[in-house]
Amino acid sequence: MKIPRGAPALVIAALMIAPISAAVAGPGTSPGVTPGGTVPAPAPAPAPLTVGGLDGPPPAVPVAAQPALPRSSTVTLVTGDRVRLEVGQDGTQTASMLSPSGAAKPLGSTFTKLSWHGDQYVIPNIATPYLSTVDPRLFDITYLVRAKLDDAHSATVPLKVSYAGSSTTAVPGVRVASRSGATGTATMAKTQARQFGQQLADQWRASRSGSSPLPVGKLAGINRIDLAPAASAPVLPAALSAQPQVSGGGHPFHTLTVNSIDLDGSPGTVVGFLQNIDNPAVGPWVVQSTGTAAVSVPEGTYSLEVGVVSGPADDYTVKAALVVKPEITVTSDQTVTVDARTAKPYQVTVDAPVGDMAREDVLTFSRKSVTGSGVTAQNSGLAAITLVGMHLASVPGFGNPTLYAAATPAVTKGTFDFAGATDFKDDELAPSAKPAYFLVFPHPGGIPSSLTYTIQQSDFATLHQKVYADPADDRGHDADLNYRAYLPWGQLRMPINGNAYVSTGEHIDYLYSSAPELVTWASAFTAFDPDRQVNIDGLHRTVGNGEQVVEEWNKGALTPSAMAPYTQRNGLILGSGGLSENLATDPLATVCVACRQDDNGMVFLTTGDTDPTHAGTEENASSKFDFYRDGTLAVSADHSPAGDAFTPFALDLPMLPTASSYRVDWTTHSVSRPGASTETDWNFRSGPSDAAAKLPATSECAPDKSRACSFLPLLFLRYDLALNEQSQAPANAPFDVDFTVLHQQNQSVPAGVGATVSVSYDDGATWSADQPATSQGGNRFGVTIDHPDLASTNGFVSLRVKAHDDAGNTVEQTVMHAYSLTN
Repeated sequence: MKIPRGAPALVIAALMIAPISAAVAGPGTSPGVTPGGTVPAPAPAPAPLTVGGLDGPPPAVPVAAQPALPRSSTVTLVTGDRVRLEVGQDGTQTASMLSPSGAAKPLGSTFTKLSWHGDQYVIPNIATPYLSTVDPRLFDITYLVRAKLDDAHSATVPLKVSYAGSSTTAVPGVRVASRSGATGTATMAKTQARQFGQQLADQWRASRSGSSPLPVGKLAGINRIDLAPAASAPVLPAALSAQPQVSGGGHPFHTLTVNSIDLDGSPGTVVGFLQNIDNPAVGPWVVQSTGTAAVSVPEGTYSLEVGVVSGPADDYTVKAALVVKPEITVTSDQTVTVDARTAKPYQVTVDAPVGDMAREDVLTFSRKSVTGSGVTAQNSGLAAITLVGMHLASVPGFGNPTLYAAATPAVTKGTFDFAGATDFKDDELAPSAKPAYFLVFPHPGGIPSSLTYTIQQSDFATLHQKVYADPADDRGHDADLNYRAYLPWGQLRMPINGNAYVSTGEHIDYLYSSAPELVTWASAFTAFDPDRQVNIDGLHRTVGNGEQVVEEWNKGALTPSAMAPYTQRNGLILGSGGLSENLATDPLATVCVACRQDDNGMVFLTTGDTDPTHAGTEENASSKFDFYRDGTLAVSADHSPAGDAFTPFALDLPMLPTASSYRVDWTTHSVSRPGASTETDWNFRSGPSDAAAKLPATSECAPDKSRACSFLPLLFLRYDLALNEQSQAPANAPFDVDFTVLHQQNQSVPAGVGATVSVSYDDGATWSADQPATSQGGNRFGVTIDHPDLASTNGFVSLRVKAHDDAGNTVEQTVMHAYSLTN
């Protein structure tokens, strides 16, 4: 496989698809088909909590009896599968499968994850047919961690084995310590657990094929295998008693056989997903097979979304087509055919000077169940892996140059949405002054009958942008501009693959959408060198075709931003626990920058340039944050540049129960720019009876977005300096320092504001006297300073601005190396 230069996103995705594609084969088999021509995936059982017929909810375990969960734990299951349980700051639990070596990759079996009364269950599909024989609590990851049966505390799993009569059948990996009648106490060594998992898979195949007299879900000589923790362990949750029926009543299973025909009329290779639209807790299944695949599923309505490939699944140069059967009603054994010959080519013609530019295409989709959950394949975040594996991406040197998709009928259950995306950009890694073109074609409701589009130059929205050099780094840097197109069902990264490197100065990009009202565009700027990276997110907005947009990037030094950060930042969703991948949420939603609820304060502080709609971060910066209550230090966070960048983002502040005085100090030092730093000191008063914040419908409070909050009255400074493209001002000449004093976004304008300015030309060794700033109206202020001769300075201008309002709130901000001087 050829790896294209400048294609890190797709290369990573391509390398990661392999373990996911192999999922259907099950342990002990190779990915793809067996000699019999079917994929031997064990019959997945519906999640117990959604099937019905339970004996009622398990009794609540007293809170005091539940030990606190560690932040991260690893658990080896009795099938040999390994699971990591992560616990967020807010107590949210996330379970993910691991490979035997510990890397964060799925194993060779698919699995069902569900939450039941606060516990996380992860049930490999090789075990789901046996849940009437094998205790489901053996897959209760939360309980296993709580009972110290995770890998850090125990090398074995304690069991109780119930035999059929006088049977002495041995269970692979299980050592029986004692036996009384038909019951034995035993332990399973985790190092041998995969032997038991292999037995479950082998017995399932034997039962399904008729080569074993045992019914599906039963083990020879064994009635039941239960979890049997020590008496000192936390109380076990009640057993989940209802299990699916293979035949007769309940939820019968049927075989769904999938035949495939590729674009050339030959048997194709299918790669994709099968998901239950009625009950999202069942599946989804990853499907990969050549010619014919067969999966055993419980009755219900299913959606099949596959790439039909004209060759091996790991050969990304062969032709492929997206074929979707959005509603398959399974009430008996049946066969469906996915025929790529019905697909149409995705063709985009642009009447613009793009002939020598690199072209990239992707096809994306989102199939949601009746509850709104499901599979979303998009070219951003982890979901990009899906597009590569299904052969729905094409970039220079990677993927077939023509993509295909077959039209779909309207769905009656859940939703099905589709979009194509194309970009044209300079394929060189060096900065380019060439315009880039970004196009999105969203189709809510399904895949249309035609995927041919012709776009004129006049149809594009034009983005006039100016990129400034870093004012405090004379080494220069690489920079790129990229965009995200947020759709109601997901989001797309533009450019699709890699970055669009740009030069300092004027730059133009073009945007187009076939449905502008459906697309929210988000722009972003990144500047980086080997030691430092600056990420600045821009405004989220709809852009009409033919519209003109003007924007400036990286002008002035980075200072704390008053912009309320979007809850969906760079394709991720934020919360009090930080960031996680998010596939679809309101792209206009924001969170309060600094607010309080009762005695809980929380800040989401970011940095930005001189544009008031920008907010971002500087990685590899040394950062220190201190929070004082009535003069006493209450919170202190210090970060050296050895790890990820620290910002006071989603940081909790314990407030006092009465109206009190507070101080917040935040200082950042750049690693790659000696002498450059920003220190901001806020003083303000706040109490629990402060007026409730008036927020728009798109903004929310933290940590509890369902409740109101009050603003913390921090004052922010936004500079507007007449700098050249190199962020320089003339030496030996007067210069206007203009700035605005404001509250955070959505808060009322501060009243009774005054400000002073001081300047230094020797990195703060000496400062000029505080000069009162002249009000220009609207809390905009300015002073005129006289720059000395360049030789009498160190080449930089440092600023110190002090501002206050009539409520006694103050801010003092010192920006070292705010800009540089030139003759």
